[in-house]
Amino acid sequence: MDSQVNQRKDQRIVWLLNHTTLREFEVPLMRRLGLEVYCPKRFPRNPDNRSASVSDEFDSSLTIPQADLERLNAFDFYSDAYPPEIRRILNEHFGTVIVAYMFPMFENVLADFRGRILLRVFGSTHPTYTYYSFAREVATPAFERRIAKVSDRFWFAQAYRNLKWIEPPIFQRRSVDLPLGLADRITEHQGTWTGGDRKILFVCPEIETYDESKQIYQEFKGSFGDLGHVICGAQSKPHTDAAVLGKVDSATYDGFFRTCNVMFYHSRLPRHIHYHPLEAICYGMPVVYMQQGMLGQLTDRKLPGACDTLQEARQKVDRLIEGKDKGFAESIRESQQEIYRLFTKDYADALWQSEFIEKVLKVEIPEPDSTGSIAILPLASTRSLEGHCKRLSDQIAESSRDAKKPRVGSLERWTPAMDTGSKACFVWKVISSESLRYVQRLSGHAASASESVTIFPDDGICDFMDCDLWIVVGDRCSAPIAPVKPYLFMYIPSDAAVPLSTTQHRSTAISLQNAAAVLVPSQADRDVLVREYGISQDWIVIFENHSRGECLWEILKNIP
Repeated sequence: MDSQVNQRKDQRIVWLLNHTTLREFEVPLMRRLGLEVYCPKRFPRNPDNRSASVSDEFDSSLTIPQADLERLNAFDFYSDAYPPEIRRILNEHFGTVIVAYMFPMFENVLADFRGRILLRVFGSTHPTYTYYSFAREVATPAFERRIAKVSDRFWFAQAYRNLKWIEPPIFQRRSVDLPLGLADRITEHQGTWTGGDRKILFVCPEIETYDESKQIYQEFKGSFGDLGHVICGAQSKPHTDAAVLGKVDSATYDGFFRTCNVMFYHSRLPRHIHYHPLEAICYGMPVVYMQQGMLGQLTDRKLPGACDTLQEARQKVDRLIEGKDKGFAESIRESQQEIYRLFTKDYADALWQSEFIEKVLKVEIPEPDSTGSIAILPLASTRSLEGHCKRLSDQIAESSRDAKKPRVGSLERWTPAMDTGSKACFVWKVISSESLRYVQRLSGHAASASESVTIFPDDGICDFMDCDLWIVVGDRCSAPIAPVKPYLFMYIPSDAAVPLSTTQHRSTAISLQNAAAVLVPSQADRDVLVREYGISQDWIVIFENHSRGECLWEILKNIP
């Protein structure tokens, strides 16, 4: 039965991208290969995602419970950390996540997903950043350790074969070639270019939004501005140039592809390409482009439309824009088939079959059969909390036949008569923000820490850093718990109703927010955390006596 469940799980993919044209090709490709695909329904609405959209057309093919699908559809994978229920759904139903290179989304997948992880890359638009170096700029201090931790189930899923060569060995060794292609709505227009309109089709979005776009626009106008042209591409800010049309409707765009005599493609980036020159090539429009860019890197020879300089590009555009040099136009159109072949269904299907189906999906990802090593750490030295910690330890040990006996911490002073086999003495000590970042780099776990100091458990030996998970028990913290290990916060109200100080309240709130899950004994306690600390109910699990062992196992097994 387990093998059948795992096989079904391996056929399900979470596709965490929202680019419209990419989805129109890539998701149907995966469906042709017999896979179920989940697509996210929320994404950031900003100029960087001007080509993004959502679609529910593939939801009906998913064989997961409707309630779980609805929960996924309501979740923001791009911005939010994964609450316990999202972790459970992903790890229970899906064997693979294909994720865009966006933060914190990519890092959240590394931290919380137990299956295969494919970083989907299409080449950087930055002239100096590699994917790895950019991550070191924007990710948490734990990024390098997180990548290393999942290295046996991580792949650098490159759309073009040359992307890996500027990356470090950890990406090079784990690369697979998964080409992209053109959707049916584009290929149905293959070879429909007729020309006749003495204009250059140029695409340059967000001219007034990004300095890079403005520089591209100005370079184009300087080299070709005296010739007839139209400039397409979404513009968040209006532009005074009448040739800048903004985002046009599909019929108008289709008309330009069929009738403009030439497209000029500006990019000199050797590891990135936009969709519009590929669309133009599909239509059969002659494209003049820079040899240094990705289009020039796709073939072993310099094709007739390729140019080493802008001066050469101007000369070729001059020959094409009037529509009189039929022979030259035809030589470009014919040679472009060498490029077009690389973006067809047949080409992509064959490589996805060999690289993804027969390579990536053949790697077995074992189900978690153990909770790992756990430390149970009380926040105060009271008989009540010690009793909770002891019962919690017994429940964890009973929750699975493979569960290890947790290490139970004690805030008592050590004495020679103490039973150190059942309790480990420690104290809560302060760590500075500078030291915290250093420890996070080593531990592979990181969450934001807004305070200048945090606390960690010091046992005089290894400070419980050899444990995979901490469970913190109590209801108040003197400072935020150092986010150097994933931890659960088991909220147990104090017997004596002693009010918290302002510092304790703030520190407890931060500690609750950084927890992988918050456990409470009753609905009333959950209401307190929602009301007093602003904790989302999604992160709170009511930990009833009759279901503690089963409930704990469900939570613990989904915390990597």
